[in-house]
Amino acid sequence: MTLREVRAVMRDQGEAKRALNDRARRYGWGLVLTAVGVVACGAGFVVGDGRTGDAATAAGVLAGIGFAIMVVGLILAAWHHPSRSQQIGERAQTKRDRLQAERSRMLWTFPLIGMALLGIAFEAARDIQTEGPSLIGVLRLGVPVLYAWLVVLMVLGWDNYSGTNKRFLDDELTRVFRAQALKAGFVALMAGITLTLGLMIWCPEAGLTAMIVALMAGAATAGFRFAWLDREANQADTASDDE
Repeated sequence: MTLREVRAVMRDQGEAKRALNDRARRYGWGLVLTAVGVVACGAGFVVGDGRTGDAATAAGVLAGIGFAIMVVGLILAAWHHPSRSQQIGERAQTKRDRLQAERSRMLWTFPLIGMALLGIAFEAARDIQTEGPSLIGVLRLGVPVLYAWLVVLMVLGWDNYSGTNKRFLDDELTRVFRAQALKAGFVALMAGITLTLGLMIWCPEAGLTAMIVALMAGAATAGFRFAWLDREANQADTASDDE
């Protein structure tokens, strides 16, 4: 074995070790976020029990935020569970493979979180329509919209994660995936907005919630499409390597 090959093996081993340590750290953070979310969600239900007005609204916001944190923690812990660490070590992923896999996991995860938070937005929309707009109501309404924008920015490569690791995450294949994902997301968004317009003719009060669903559906379609294309490409590479 030549010196260059030895260095390559050592570099791969180092990358694999760093990947395992990174997964262990993220698993720990997932458990911490889950615990914090459970506490916040429980505190919101306890504080809001029997209360009305602003106190009940604030308690509902606390419970909603706690639920969102809990979902993020559970997903993070599930993705980085120690039982998967051995599989990652055996594959000895390079930094590029690891970063692209992490991006795909986020593109699967963030749309799911945004859709899970639609219930909070629906409650906020109902409160705004009955009681008028308020700062807390607008913030609750904007949570899933924020996740929708986050997914779109990740697909475009405009987020901090993609910008920091641009030389690993912006290759020719990524640009092809990005174009196809944005095309699918745009079609889903146009379809959602069209259905929203039709719904507002017959039920104007449902237009606000339908608009949020349309935005989330468009972003989720783009994110899922990108992650699916990346998954298919990885499976094709694995199959070719096996042959």
